[in-house]
Amino acid sequence: MLRRVLPRLAALALIAAAPLAARPAEAGYAGLYAFGDSLTDRGNLFIATGGAAPVPPYVAGQLSNGNTWVESFSQRLGTGPTAPSLLGGGVFAYALGRADTAPAPPPLPPAAGAQINLPGQVGAFLAAAGGTAPADALYAVWAGSNDMLQTLADASLIADPVARALFINNAIATSVSSLIGQMQALEAAGAEHFLVLNLPDLGKIPRLNGDPMSSAAGTGIAAAFNAALANGLAAFDALPGVRVFGVDTFALINRAVAAPAAFGLTNVTDACLEGGPVNYTTTIPANLVCTPAQLTTSLFFDDLHPSAATHVLIANAALAAVPAPGAAGLLLVALGGLVVVRRRAAAGA
Repeated sequence: MLRRVLPRLAALALIAAAPLAARPAEAGYAGLYAFGDSLTDRGNLFIATGGAAPVPPYVAGQLSNGNTWVESFSQRLGTGPTAPSLLGGGVFAYALGRADTAPAPPPLPPAAGAQINLPGQVGAFLAAAGGTAPADALYAVWAGSNDMLQTLADASLIADPVARALFINNAIATSVSSLIGQMQALEAAGAEHFLVLNLPDLGKIPRLNGDPMSSAAGTGIAAAFNAALANGLAAFDALPGVRVFGVDTFALINRAVAAPAAFGLTNVTDACLEGGPVNYTTTIPANLVCTPAQLTTSLFFDDLHPSAATHVLIANAALAAVPAPGAAGLLLVALGGLVVVRRRAAAGA
């Protein structure tokens, strides 16, 4: 039985802002595999482009000023340091990656393009794993932002409002269906434990937050995507043996914008980096406009991507959402603005 227990925002602020201790490895998962886009990529795009992008001041081939959330999360979860899949690691996420099967951007090498979107990432993982997904590992999925940003750009060219709304709805359905489909592929191969992060409020990113109409469109499409994702996950979570843990990044970003001091932030609207990648394979001069101290208290690094400080907040929320795999039946699903608790039978669930 699903049981709503409390509104999420105040609790989320405390969870995300507070540092969490590492979890003993013996109580944790045997491995962590992560899929998605630049919000998770630990360097696959950098390797695939021969180091062409992203370049400094982006750090270590990641689209931020430090590690993406999955590194801190994995270290404290007890699954150790992470590495991009092109170096033999478990992070299959690619910057520019989409949840659906749209073609990879032309500048990427064909070999990289075959893996850049979520279906390609999952296919690459299953091929490397011999078609088997270990049941004692955790599978993290965070995708859809690139799909929705491109959808907004394409929809802006459609004059008729009815046709525009239909186009957006179809794009959301396609992306969510693809995302759930890849989770089903992992489950069919043996995966049982999933961590899913919903879309952040795209209306709050510096690329869109300066224009009220663009901001509203970004917020609206992210909220609609998240609602469709929550519905899809509810059905997926009902499969025997499956456990889905969620992180509500939409609520997290909004809480940080509304009460930055609670998260140790002072700048929640402006990018610290002006300029940057063009198609992520060539660059224009990038101007870092924040001091090192200001970087530690800024929500965003560039006009789209979170700062390293924000990635730590996301890791905190993710760690709080994931119980040890042997924990008897209390599952925290933090999607849709509520904390939802499901109790399962200890065996055969």
